[in-house]
Amino acid sequence: MNSSLEFASYIDKLPPACIEAEEGILGGILLDSNAFIVVDSIIDVEAFYVNAHQMIYRAFKSLYKEERTIDLITVTDWLKTKGKLLEVGGCNKLANLQDRVVSTVNIDALAELVAEKYFRRKLIYLGHEIANRGADQLIKTNDYFEKAKKEFETLFDSAISINGPDKVSCK
Repeated sequence: MNSSLEFASYIDKLPPACIEAEEGILGGILLDSNAFIVVDSIIDVEAFYVNAHQMIYRAFKSLYKEERTIDLITVTDWLKTKGKLLEVGGCNKLANLQDRVVSTVNIDALAELVAEKYFRRKLIYLGHEIANRGADQLIKTNDYFEKAKKEFETLFDSAISINGPDKVSCK
């Protein structure tokens, strides 16, 4: 096995993400605020790959927690108040997210897709961390294996939803 060449081939790949699914989720919630409850039971803020999407979802979470309506106006106002509106792309970005969605029927499937991509990114990150620690000659081999095993088990356990091992959740 020529591990240096095999490892190098993974470095140039983009991390797993589905931007269209993220946009579909955000637009769906802007279209129907009840969809937030469904999505929030599957993923959290960190599952979104795009930083602007994380900020928008944070607005949703905050508005929901404050028992306020989640819609284009309230989200725009929340982001403006926090000084984040331009960072997410402005009013046009939010309006475009909402306009691109016609239904929230499959929003749970979109959330599961985003959760899977997030889980894969976490798995890749953990793999890199373990590889870096593997090069540290000061760590005892048994300690190294035990810690790696625990970290993979923790990641796996956190990704299994109540629906069973075929579906992952990022909650």
